[in-house]
Amino acid sequence: MRNFIILCRLHTEQVLHAAFSGLKTSKKDPKAITAVLILAVFSVLMSALYGFLFAGMMTQSGIELFYFPTMLLLSLFFGFLFSFMGAKDVLFSGRDLDFLLSMPVSPSLVMLSRMAALYLENLLFVGLWMLPANAAAQFFSIAPAPALWLSFLPVMLFFPLLPAFFAALCGFLFAWTQARQHKNALLGSLLTMLLLCVILFFCLQADRLAELLFTNRDGLLHILDTYLFPLRLVSDGICGSFPALTGGLFLCALPYAAFAALLSRYYKRILSALQARTLRHDFRLSALQQSSPFCALLKSELYRLTRSSLYLTNTCFGIVFLTGITFFLLFSRERLDMLLPLIGGPRLLTPMLFLAAMFFLSTVYPSCISISLDGKALWLLKEAPLPAPVPFGAKACLNLVLTWPTCLVSLLLPGLAGIIPLSDSFFLLLPGLSVTAFWAVSGLLLNLVFPKTDCPNESAVIKNSASAVLGIFGNMLSVLLIAGIWALCTFVLSVPLPALCLILFFSFSGLTFLCWHTLLTWGTKRFAQID
Repeated sequence: MRNFIILCRLHTEQVLHAAFSGLKTSKKDPKAITAVLILAVFSVLMSALYGFLFAGMMTQSGIELFYFPTMLLLSLFFGFLFSFMGAKDVLFSGRDLDFLLSMPVSPSLVMLSRMAALYLENLLFVGLWMLPANAAAQFFSIAPAPALWLSFLPVMLFFPLLPAFFAALCGFLFAWTQARQHKNALLGSLLTMLLLCVILFFCLQADRLAELLFTNRDGLLHILDTYLFPLRLVSDGICGSFPALTGGLFLCALPYAAFAALLSRYYKRILSALQARTLRHDFRLSALQQSSPFCALLKSELYRLTRSSLYLTNTCFGIVFLTGITFFLLFSRERLDMLLPLIGGPRLLTPMLFLAAMFFLSTVYPSCISISLDGKALWLLKEAPLPAPVPFGAKACLNLVLTWPTCLVSLLLPGLAGIIPLSDSFFLLLPGLSVTAFWAVSGLLLNLVFPKTDCPNESAVIKNSASAVLGIFGNMLSVLLIAGIWALCTFVLSVPLPALCLILFFSFSGLTFLCWHTLLTWGTKRFAQID
């Protein structure tokens, strides 16, 4: 039991992974505290938003019986979304996996501790999710208060087993697919991006789901009584039915327990099959193509991006969402016309489109983690006889390769389609390109401040390293700053759009050159000091 607790703690820290792992922390200061706080804030805010919104609408429409199934389904979706990409690395990979399996502990114990880590991550999310959900239900009198809070602890403990099971299952499927297609690892990345497109499609159909919720009561009851039967039982249990709560939570725990038991029995055999490789015998003698060091390093960065589904998904999901939403607006003009009164009319459409595009592009952050991802191979780049602008430029250019084409598509197509004036589209390109260039260079500078080259797997660098977290939130804060400047210049100072775009362009261009100069001076010395 003691070994299990130690391994469980180790793998839980690996899942949450210190968001500020580049900083020195004491034993009294848990390394995963920042990642926990980020997850907690997101869970509470999203639950409060959806909870009070759905509770108010459903109470007015007399369909409050759908409230808890809806909130439980949302917690299942978001919990799965948070943990399924890391499940593959947690369960089936890691630099310390061979070391752990060689220790005097059984492989099943190692696997169970890793499954427990996924469960604890979902336990944190679902537990915090249910607090505002229950508060909204009590505020609108959807369920009796005693039953509501007495069922809170059982639901918090057992319901997270369901998203943990789906995350572990998808992690296994992704690991198996990539192992079978090791000659074409891009296939796994494309499958992951396809999954993101499916998620985006369902998000864009949220208004139709709400319409179905209010118009097709009998159809939804049939779905709850068949496909979503465990959610129906849990929701009835929250409203006061103890037998329904027991049965629903048992159905939530059963898939997790069955999958863990099956996986623990064959864990070592599965790992051996996933890590097996076949020798190639189709080598051919051919001439090598010659390119400049900058192009070679840029191709290397692109190769690493496309070979890792985790890297590609976490850094490019904003591009997928922005491109999908742009084409969705182009072919669904009637929905855009319905949204215009909500955003303040056509006058605010141009700044809203620009800020939305910048928000999605702020989640593209390869330069924030490219140095950390070099890991133990970083010495090869340090010892190469290359001037500092070459490796730094290649790593920053990867951001531009991803963001600039997307920026052109998302800002030019609305102008060409007549959604906003075409002249506004061309002016918006100036701040759009300068802001993304600033993010590319400042992200690389941030990675030099908080390097992390000794992580057990790439998930720790991509999802939870200090430079990744600070890079994303710093980019989002700069979008808020742009929104504040836009509001000040438009509504207070009455600055025209062309002048405002030029102000933003020159401001962020100056910041970009300042960061680049810092990279070539202080950054060169710092790069040589990284172990």
